Amino acid sequence: MSSVLPRGIRKRGSSYFVDVSYKGSRLTQTCATLQEAKDAQVLMKAEVRQGVERKSPPRSVWTLRQALDATIPDRWKGKSGEASMTIFANEALKFFGEDHPITSIDTEAGKEYIRHCRDRLKNADSTINKKVSALRVMLVNAAEYRASGLTAVPELKAPARKKGGRKRFFSAQEEAAILDTLAVWGKGDHADCVTVLIQTGLRPVELYAIERQDVLPSPQHKHGVLMIYGREGNGTKNGENRSVPMTARAAEVVYRRLAEMDSTSNTALVFPFNNRWMRHTWDNVRDHLGMSDDPQFVTYTCRHTCASRMVMQGIPLPVVQQWLGHSNITQTMNYAHLSPTTLFNAAASMDDYNDPDDKVVSLERPVVG
Repeated sequence: MSSVLPRGIRKRGSSYFVDVSYKGSRLTQTCATLQEAKDAQVLMKAEVRQGVERKSPPRSVWTLRQALDATIPDRWKGKSGEASMTIFANEALKFFGEDHPITSIDTEAGKEYIRHCRDRLKNADSTINKKVSALRVMLVNAAEYRASGLTAVPELKAPARKKGGRKRFFSAQEEAAILDTLAVWGKGDHADCVTVLIQTGLRPVELYAIERQDVLPSPQHKHGVLMIYGREGNGTKNGENRSVPMTARAAEVVYRRLAEMDSTSNTALVFPFNNRWMRHTWDNVRDHLGMSDDPQFVTYTCRHTCASRMVMQGIPLPVVQQWLGHSNITQTMNYAHLSPTTLFNAAASMDDYNDPDDKVVSLERPVVG
């Protein structure tokens, strides 16, 4: 068990960050070992109380590799986006080079990176946004280290998100093709995940965090519910817990997996997987089905499929919002165009108003004179 660090000393990657403040004055320093940090803290406290102006030590300039190695434990370790953000960050290392000094990444360099992603790699704007975000986090994190050599973070602007885009969802035929392919390939676990994702609309990270104890019976719903909590930074995106009723198809998969779980197993997870595990097989399925050129043929589209089908069946948007765990109705409104029910009702009400059997009210202005 690791010891508790003294107040004012924080672990940053493999180093220790010392922060001393006194009456508005502040000194910071990064040290290689905990003992060095403790010694430095004693000296810094004496200096800040005496009003001694400390000269900054000479700085070496970090490389992008050093920046990434510090960012992973500082910002992403244990969180749901750790794997994906690490992948996006490594894209910057591929473009600039691992030994590229972080101080030379300015606004213009950022624009070149964006042009490369858009024109050479043909990345979608959403993907470019994630890559730029990962690079920006690396630079912001590095700027907090005195030893990094970076004093200011350049402005990195990702493409503006397009509004009004179409939400891709799988047709019944596409769903059947995906599941049939997985069955033929003997990928039963993958097929189970895809089935439950489509039937429940869960985010993949929420599915992978479900434990045995999160599957509960319900007096109001014969198939039971899944409690969505998240575990150690994984799970719900907005941190809100919720329950999701299971459909018959989802329940069949979940209860079968519960019955197959070994009571002596080291894990209580019903779906002990992750995005990286799913991605390799999913990419093979996409290629096999001739969908390589469809950037929206991704696992997350299972969630859009559930939402789209609910809306098309006339489920009110506030109910869909609660089911999906959207923090506000604006997110759910992206599916509103799939629900013409209210428009049909409006048309019917207009027909009732225009019924020829009704008394017609004259709208002519009276003649004055």
